[in-house]
Amino acid sequence: MKKSGILFLGVLIAPVLGFSEQKPNVNVKSQNATEVARKVEVKMPNTAPKIIVYSKSYCPFCTMAKEMLKRKGVAFETIDLEKNPDRMTEMLAKSNGSKTVPQIFVGDKHIGGYSDMADLDKKGELDTLLGK
Repeated sequence: MKKSGILFLGVLIAPVLGFSEQKPNVNVKSQNATEVARKVEVKMPNTAPKIIVYSKSYCPFCTMAKEMLKRKGVAFETIDLEKNPDRMTEMLAKSNGSKTVPQIFVGDKHIGGYSDMADLDKKGELDTLLGK
């Protein structure tokens, strides 16, 4: 009986593709290497930008901004300026002197406040910025 070289190839490349002791659900007798390769899903690492929201607890626009980001399913860091007043200087420097909250940053880009973020969402540009 002739043995297929596909099984041997699979044993060699499995560790490279991230497979451990588990064997993929592939019937090697009826599939060629091209068919097997099509079934391999490669997941890229998450490269979403870091999102920071400078906020205060009593601010309704801060709450709306954080709720929108939660609905989008993205992780973000909240900097509460009431609990961390020393971070106000940092926010002012990054936002070119904007003193209102929220101030939202996606990566190195200053988005502005909630209304600015909502406008980007209406234009269909927010998801792209968020890495979605």
